[in-house]
Amino acid sequence: MRNPNMKPPENHHKPIKRFIGMLLFIFSFTCLLAQDNDLSNQAITDLRNETESVLGLDDELANGEIYYQKNLSAAGHPFYITSDWIDGSVTVNGKTHDNLLLKLNIEDGDLIMKVTQKSGSISSVALNNGFVDSFDLDGHHFVNSQNEEVGELKEGFFEQMYKGGFSFFANFRKTFVSEYNTKNPHGKYSKTFVSYYIFDNGEVTKLPSKGAFLKYFKVYKKEIKRFMSQNKIKYNKAGSFQLHALLQYCDDLVNNE
Repeated sequence: MRNPNMKPPENHHKPIKRFIGMLLFIFSFTCLLAQDNDLSNQAITDLRNETESVLGLDDELANGEIYYQKNLSAAGHPFYITSDWIDGSVTVNGKTHDNLLLKLNIEDGDLIMKVTQKSGSISSVALNNGFVDSFDLDGHHFVNSQNEEVGELKEGFFEQMYKGGFSFFANFRKTFVSEYNTKNPHGKYSKTFVSYYIFDNGEVTKLPSKGAFLKYFKVYKKEIKRFMSQNKIKYNKAGSFQLHALLQYCDDLVNNE
């Protein structure tokens, strides 16, 4: 008969967590190899639901769930810039964690982190977006719209292209195209779409085109067009550095009235 005063052994779930973690790692590795035999999204969801209650991630940074990429055999990928891991940092509750390997899924809006557990096994973890203040990917700074005072900006992560007299944001997205043919038997991912927003005087305005951008700064339309022409800046195709230069120029025009 069990002694009622006897304490249960500490950390009695650790062997279970370690075993489940090993299974998840093997499962993730198998998915990467099974290019011609995709597991259904529902199967992935079921496995996640079964394991998340057992596999816990105690570290503040790794607050999230095991990540499995959908449509693994599709042409293209759902990530920002590249499907490779990118050097970066994440700020959680005001504390910045450096030297991380990250990916940003711009189909679902998930920030993915490569996690090496104490056992040596490697997992991909989708961080809990609600805990992430901001993050950096290879020099690109992203903010969580829900943790910033950016008016009616929709929920998600936005690259902050500029911050001065006003703030300027870019939102990137991709979609899975379920069109199957000989070239793409498993479907494909679309190109990257980008939407631009300016936050000025407490209001957010979407600026989807060069025309909308020039209209917003209509007082300086002639000067801005000349600057864009001289610097070969194409609004919808401009890189981060070109846009930053353009926005700095606009900010200087406004502030030097």
